[in-house]
Amino acid sequence: MALAQAEFAFNYSVNRTTGYSPFQIAYGLNPSSVLDLTPISFRGQSKTKAEDLTTDIQAIHQLVEEWIEASNAKYKEAANKHRKKVTFEFDDYIWAVLTKDRYPVEDYHKLSQHKMGPFCEVKCSASKSWKLMRKGQSMKEASGALASNRVSSSSERAGLDNR
Repeated sequence: MALAQAEFAFNYSVNRTTGYSPFQIAYGLNPSSVLDLTPISFRGQSKTKAEDLTTDIQAIHQLVEEWIEASNAKYKEAANKHRKKVTFEFDDYIWAVLTKDRYPVEDYHKLSQHKMGPFCEVKCSASKSWKLMRKGQSMKEASGALASNRVSSSSERAGLDNR
């Protein structure tokens, strides 16, 4: 009994993201009690009432979609508030953080160096990944693409080393 009451209370409450309760989204109304959810026969009632209910629910669904998009935009803005856009130019020197999956199986061990550099940027794709090469390497020997959260500029690294 308590679980059913808790479920009804949850479905009756207005959701912050959608702006409506789950009952309003599914049925087009917010019932005041469980008895309001019992099936009702529509015998003798006009077809227009059903069409009106359908258009109302479709309008609610459209509004809910807009609310969700707006809420997601707000959440994204809050999450990216302190994120810094990383841009590197061709031939910039970059430090890379290499994780276990970037090494060949036999070459990785836990005491190996994880921060390497400076690398010279060879190619950037979609400003999120880079192909890198060390000084003296040929283009064929260049490493695979690295994600943007794994690289930092050599000037930032120099500032960290001086501390």
